[in-house]
Amino acid sequence: MNDPTIITKISEFFNNSLLSALRAPFDLILEGDLHQGEHLIMNSVLSLHDYILGLLLPAAARRYNEDHEAPQGCSQRLRPHSICLCTGTTVEVCSPYYHRVSADYNQGRRPLLGHWNIVGQASPLLCDRTAFMAMIAPSYELANQGLKKFSVDICTSSTRKITTLLADRCNEVGEQNLIVPKGFTLADKRVVISLDGGRSRLREYTGELNERGNPRYATPWREPKLFVIDILDKEGRPDRHELPIYGCRFAEHDVLENLRTYLHKFHIGQAQQVQLIADGATWIWKEVPDLLTGLGVTKNNLVQTLDYYHASHYAHEVVKNMPRRISQKKRAELLNSFKSLLDKGNPAKVVEEIVSVYKRPGEIIKRYINYLRKHIERMQYAHYKELGLMCGSGIIESAVRRIINLRFKNSSTFWNQPSLEKLYFLRGALLSKRWDIVMNNLFKPA
Repeated sequence: MNDPTIITKISEFFNNSLLSALRAPFDLILEGDLHQGEHLIMNSVLSLHDYILGLLLPAAARRYNEDHEAPQGCSQRLRPHSICLCTGTTVEVCSPYYHRVSADYNQGRRPLLGHWNIVGQASPLLCDRTAFMAMIAPSYELANQGLKKFSVDICTSSTRKITTLLADRCNEVGEQNLIVPKGFTLADKRVVISLDGGRSRLREYTGELNERGNPRYATPWREPKLFVIDILDKEGRPDRHELPIYGCRFAEHDVLENLRTYLHKFHIGQAQQVQLIADGATWIWKEVPDLLTGLGVTKNNLVQTLDYYHASHYAHEVVKNMPRRISQKKRAELLNSFKSLLDKGNPAKVVEEIVSVYKRPGEIIKRYINYLRKHIERMQYAHYKELGLMCGSGIIESAVRRIINLRFKNSSTFWNQPSLEKLYFLRGALLSKRWDIVMNNLFKPA
């Protein structure tokens, strides 16, 4: 910045406004009211922030307009555009607007806004703060209260709109291009992948009208499918020096395609070892192993594991539904025996003993037996411990609860499915401690 006029104005504002404003907080601090003193000083600093950007943005816009010409075949006209800063204050700038843009031009009709990464009318830092608060709070209303508490003066509807627009922008750029720093790879690492489902309530319009003429809509509960990609240490626990990666979609096909995109970009085929751990959902075991081998993971490097607690649960259910002729003492002995056999990696013996107890098993018991029999090769828990791998799918159970259920499972809150899938990404980036990575990748200059 070499404009002496701007420098002079900032200097005068600082000397005339800020320095004189420091007298009041100084008196408050002397009286022991540090709380209000801090408030006054912070407000003065924020007013300086707004004043400086109020000078810099229009000046930078004028310089940009002088240095950039419209593409060939396009006509250009300057139009005013308001930019909302991180405090909620708006600054008006003159932005070039292109008319008659050719089909191969993809930079947008307002190139200056793209140059500054403006989302709607919100500055990058306003988007960052607003969406962060919207994802950490249980509702947009509480998020807006938090923003106001920390001097971001926007309304609740703006909080919702900015968050939604930011989620749309992330989706356009590509989640896999934002979630990790440049150069990240899964090569030569021990990787664990897990999938499971949560619950969210959607708003689906029926095409009908009610008595007042308003559109009717249904509010069904739907199951979004979430995956987690994590890296294991030598003891078989998630490596504390690595951060998990989450992805979520409603349809099975969509979540698998999203997972494929991530794993392909991060070179899963070069991983040292890959463990797939999940519950007994048929679609997981039918689709994901083929997906991994298709990406270059060899069968020798792929370990499939049924979550130990699901296997143990089925053993409990088998014992619970035993015939009355089996005493409580005998049931307890059988349950301990089943769990011991599972721990030792002998699930086939568990199935054999269950079959010996049930001479004429009912449909439910048959289902339990078939479940355990189908996953015998995935219940070698003693072997997994020797390899330093996981036996339980706690990483995905925790992720479903924190990412989906605690934020998007409110019984009185209804969501639009396409928007909600994009919000899952922001929530996952927040809880995986990758928020700043995503924002830095999203708002870096082209």
